[in-house]
Amino acid sequence: MKWRIASVAFLLSVMGTGFTWLTLQRPLLALLEVARHGAVQGSPEASVLARTLGSLPFLLVLDLVLLTVLAYGVLDFMVGRPLRRTEVVVEQLGRLELDVSVPESPGPLLSRIQRALSRMAAALQEEQETTRRQMEALRAANARLAQAQTEARLGGAAGHRGPARRGGGP
Repeated sequence: MKWRIASVAFLLSVMGTGFTWLTLQRPLLALLEVARHGAVQGSPEASVLARTLGSLPFLLVLDLVLLTVLAYGVLDFMVGRPLRRTEVVVEQLGRLELDVSVPESPGPLLSRIQRALSRMAAALQEEQETTRRQMEALRAANARLAQAQTEARLGGAAGHRGPARRGGGP
């Protein structure tokens, strides 16, 4: 998931840097052109201007890197960490470990998902408890039925032998 967040952060940074460059390119280049015309060739101002023009690509790359790191940090904090915690809860529910605590997150979508997971865990716990009670009731009913069948066999066998002895047989 971290790579996905990093790729989204990079995409956002590229877009931000691109929009910034598109917005500032024309005024920045116009200012540099005015400064170039006003600077005497070989003067310190001309060398500063040349260094400024040469550093523009570096500054754009630095801007891109800083925006990428910032976007990654924000995305990881706001989305990545809560999603990873939610993923752990989903895995626990998948293993039928129903006694889980779902963390609350700040985002509306993620918090709704986490509340739904909490409700699902509670419903699964309730259903598991109902199933356990039903199984106990079935075991008790089976035990009573087995006891009644045993008593019926014993009572039927005693009743079946009794008349054979009284009647004298063939």
